[in-house]
Formats: sequence, C-alpha cells, structure tokens
Amino acid sequence: YAPYLLKSIDRYQQLIYNLLIGASPEDIKQSKAALSLPNRMAAICIRPTRHLGDKHLKNVTIPAFQKLFPQSHAVCYEGCIAVLFPMNSGVEPEDETLDALNSFAEGNHIFCGISYSFSSIEGFARHYAKAMAAFKLINYAEGKQHKSVLLYRDYIMYDLLGNTLAEINVGAMCHPALQLLRENDSETGGELYKTLQCFVDNSGRMNETASELFIHRNSLGYRMAHIRELTGLDLDDIGVRFALKLSFDIDR
Repeated sequence: YAPYLLKSIDRYQQLIYNLLIGASPEDIKQSKAALSLPNRMAAICIRPTRHLGDKHLKNVTIPAFQKLFPQSHAVCYEGCIAVLFPMNSGVEPEDETLDALNSFAEGNHIFCGISYSFSSIEGFARHYAKAMAAFKLINYAEGKQHKSVLLYRDYIMYDLLGNTLAEINVGAMCHPALQLLRENDSETGGELYKTLQCFVDNSGRMNETASELFIHRNSLGYRMAHIRELTGLDLDDIGVRFALKLSFDIDR
C-alpha cells in the first residue's frame, strides 16, 4: 500500500481504513471514539473508468466528491475510493442524490457502486464488498457495464446465483427496510412489516392486500404512506419491489 495515501488523513478516514483491513475490535473501538457517525449509512465504492492514479484519486477526486457531499468521508483503497456515505432519510438514496452521483461520475470518469444501507459502522467492510460486487454483477445482468451508478440491490439475484449457500450469508442480502420495519413494529406494536410483505406478495395490488389483511383499503393506504415515510422506498419501482420480494422470501 502506498504510504503517501495515508498521510494527513483524518480520524474518519483512519476508521474507514481500519475497518477495511480488518483491524482488531479494540483498534476499531479506539478509532471511532468521539466520532459523530450517522444513524444510517451506505458504503460506496468509486472505481475509475480509466487510469487516473492514486494521487489523482486522493488529491482531486476525493476533494471534489466531498465538496458535493460534505457529510461523506472517503479514503483511497486498492485503486478505488471507499466512501462512508450518510443517508439523510429512509433506507435508499434519494432520487436527487442519485442524480447528483450520476452527474459526478460521468464528469469525473468513475463508476459508483452503492451498497444496501446499514446502521452499524462495524458492517462497513462487508457492505463495501457488496458495493464492489455490483461492478462484476452488472456484467452478468446486462453483458457490459454502461451505467455510472450501480445499486447493489438491482443485482442481488445475480449475487445469489453466483455463490453457493455455504459461501455467503444469505440473510445479509435482505433489504434493510425489513429490519427497519421489524424494529419499528417491536417499538410500536404495529404491523408494518406484515403489511409490506403482503403488499409485495400481491404485486402492489391494494384491494387484494387489504382483503388479505382484513383491513379497510383506507387503513391500508395510511399504513403504506407510513411505510414510505419511514423507509423512503419508491414502491412504484419494479426493481425495488423485486428486491423486497426476494428479501421477504429469504426471511421466511
């Protein structure tokens, strides 16, 4: 590893680097002490589309990225940039964020792979690996890489098909919305998890979902609005619904 890449890095960058190299729990605990970490975050892998060099990534690409997203933290790692990216709300990047990432990627000769969101910084390395995996998985999905911003959730099926159950933690592939809704139901006594599961199983058909849940359609509309507000999910997106369907099937 090039020593100059670790010169003048801040404590957040040191934490990211320690997580990626598999530092001991004691070192991680010390690295994150007194740091203000987001409640929910995603890992982004930035990979150049052509040779830019590590110095360019450190001195040009990272400062430009952090100017656009000032709450993010990034460090060069193995020819790429590893980014700790805070989620403002919900469990998926907002459309405005994705548009900004896409414009940045196209203007700076890079690809961006984005993991599922997560709430514990200790999971950063695992989720960063999934962000990196999106670059490989798109080749299975579409034959050639032509998108600038890749969401891991769009290629999860190819990740499952490309690995045996012994090689992967299948549960880790579940959409983060499931955990968020499960935790919310536990705190409030609600049934948002069951409601979304039924909605997805019925392909988004409101009447069938309300009938299966034995509730009025207006009550279902209220629940779905709450789910959207809590998770930020675009449930009209067929890709989102497919990822949720697969996740509920795994979680059963």
